[in-house]
This record gives sequence, C-alpha cells and structure tokens, in this order.
Amino acid sequence: MNSQKTLLSFVLGAAAGVAAGMLLAPSTGSDTRKKIVDTANSLKNDLGGQFGDTLNKFSEITDSALATISSYAGKKEDKPANTAGTPKPTTTTSTPSPNPTGQL
Repeated sequence: MNSQKTLLSFVLGAAAGVAAGMLLAPSTGSDTRKKIVDTANSLKNDLGGQFGDTLNKFSEITDSALATISSYAGKKEDKPANTAGTPKPTTTTSTPSPNPTGQL
C-alpha cells in the first residue's frame, strides 16, 4: 500500500511539472492545449490502470477472507452450547437437622 502511495505521488508530481512546463514554454495556444489534453489522457490511463490493479487486489483479499470464513464454518464441531451464566442443576440431599423441631 505504501508503494502505491509513493507511485501515485510521483505520477501526480510529474504531471504537475509537465503541466507547468507546458504553460511556461513559448508555443502557440493550440499546441499547448493539445499537449495538455494528451498529457491528461496519458495520466488518466496510468491512474486507471493503478485503480484497476488496486480493485483486483481488494477482490483477491475479500475472496481469501470469505474462503477462510467458509472453511472455519465447515469445520465447526458439535460442541455443547456455551452455558455460561446458566445455573447448573443442583441435587439436594436432606440432612437431618440437629434440632428436629426447628426451634432454637
């Protein structure tokens, strides 16, 4: 991702330099406009290719993530449900009270 940002910065900087050079160079207006249009089309094609590459990489990453999730879902074992917070059944045994009348 960092290399893509660097490349994009380089392309934009080069385009700005070319545009400034054309505007400051002594040539007729129609020649300058033609050069600007040609340079803009070239830049559009370069950036379009980069955008397409980025979309392809994103698609590969999402496909990989979905495949990983699917494989984990397929490996799910029949485990007992998480019973955290559910009280366990208790068994009570009656113990004789020391005082059969229950009074103190």
